[in-house]
Amino acid sequence: MSSFVSLVCALDYIEDNLRRRITVNDVADASYASISHIQSMFMRTLHVSIGDYVAKRRLCLAARDLLDTQKRVTDIAFDFGYSNVESFIRAFKKQFLCTPLVYRKTYNFSELHPPLYIHQKEGFSMVKKYDLAAISEQILASRGTYVICVDIDQMLAINDEIGYAAGDAAIAETAGRIGRSIGEGMEYYRIGGDSFTVLTKSQDVEVAEAIAQRIVSFAEDDVMWSGGTFRFSLSMGIVKIPLTIKDAEDTLRRSEEAMIAAKHHGRNCYKVM
Repeated sequence: MSSFVSLVCALDYIEDNLRRRITVNDVADASYASISHIQSMFMRTLHVSIGDYVAKRRLCLAARDLLDTQKRVTDIAFDFGYSNVESFIRAFKKQFLCTPLVYRKTYNFSELHPPLYIHQKEGFSMVKKYDLAAISEQILASRGTYVICVDIDQMLAINDEIGYAAGDAAIAETAGRIGRSIGEGMEYYRIGGDSFTVLTKSQDVEVAEAIAQRIVSFAEDDVMWSGGTFRFSLSMGIVKIPLTIKDAEDTLRRSEEAMIAAKHHGRNCYKVM
């Protein structure tokens, strides 16, 4: 079996069994590969270990349970295989930068680490991608309204100079900044390694600009992580979804182009196109 098919099988198995106990042996068996080979594939293609990927995905489902159910935090912890609620709270706070109870009261977003899928390019190279089906459907249903592409400035430097744990903290903090800036009924999605898209559901560009201005205002906030504190900024691109839209990816591409223009303008700002 090809490495591509093995990796697809592994990701499908993990996604189907997140509420059950998953071992590396289970993933290897499901992917028809040796343990060493599938572990190597995860690190080389997804840049994450099997254990870390499973843990991040489980915490995202736990976050969804916090938002969609009235289950106790203790029950959710046990549902996802934690031996005690304290270890669950520590892991949750590390990923989402807040406790489960604070999250339940203040957030409406759970897919901080959405499921990945693999795209095989020409030849033998593979790239990880996020499933954009959900946001594409929402874009097509939101004709005439504005979207905002939000991207972390100098993410590569954060990972290289501070560490990947700081990079994960920046991603979680970005989701928090967006959540604190948008209005009721608005939605946002993580669409890439360091990128989010906000659906404002508004036909007023001033509403989109006000959101972007609020997000910019957080740039001086200290971000806590296990190694101390750091600061980072965000650049944004704002575009209108055409009334005659046929392809959601075109809107995503245009918003990304506007975001790149904001970075060229000096970062920590937004550009309307």
